[in-house]
Amino acid sequence: MAVNGSVTQTFKILFLFATVLYVNALINAKNCEDIHHYGFKESGIYEIQLNYRPVLVYCNNVDDGGGWTVIQQRMNGQVPFWNAGWDEYARGFGQLGENTEFWAGNELIYHLTNQCRNMSRLRVTLYGDRTPMSQDDGQFYVSDYLFRIDPADNLYTIHVQYDKNLKGNASTGWYDITSANMNPFSTVDRIHDPESKCIRKYRLGGWWTKNCGVTSLNGDYNPKEYGNGYGMFFMLLGQHVIHPRMTRMMIRCNQ
Repeated sequence: MAVNGSVTQTFKILFLFATVLYVNALINAKNCEDIHHYGFKESGIYEIQLNYRPVLVYCNNVDDGGGWTVIQQRMNGQVPFWNAGWDEYARGFGQLGENTEFWAGNELIYHLTNQCRNMSRLRVTLYGDRTPMSQDDGQFYVSDYLFRIDPADNLYTIHVQYDKNLKGNASTGWYDITSANMNPFSTVDRIHDPESKCIRKYRLGGWWTKNCGVTSLNGDYNPKEYGNGYGMFFMLLGQHVIHPRMTRMMIRCNQ
């Protein structure tokens, strides 16, 4: 009995030690890649540490090996996006979830994209096209880019590049989201686009626009017009504009 008791006690100590290591791992998780690495394989809402404070994020652990932090998601237009102010975009808004609409926040995006040894990988996923008579409705498109943004004192300026080695069927590296490279972020209350009407009249904000540009995934979901630069749109394959039904943007470090 003494031997069995000793074995039981040893097992309890080992279990407690493993539990402490497990909890410490979670406490030290800096992003969804860490969450995935520590054994959490389900997509969902998790807590990470950002500058020594807890932050909730939505992790996609399904696509392409998992470990993605979802930074933008639009499903049905219930959240306007285009008219949110600078501070709202900095903090983030909406509700985290698998089928909800939200912006994770420029502060979070800045810190996550600057954790990486190299630039982070941005994956943009698009579904459908609400443009009348579109042949792209019902289609899925996805493309990956190299991506990071600057801090607030540099206006969350975007750095985004096309890499032919990354997968995708939405872009060719020309006349796409990479056209926004080096643009500062604009919102309805802080416009850094030389054409102010792009943000307010065409309802493209908040986004990295310059003379409106060729993509704005945070624009008005139900624009005044389709195909004429209004609202949420994406230049598909550098050829024609689509107004997606659903969008998702997510990031992880580019290995």
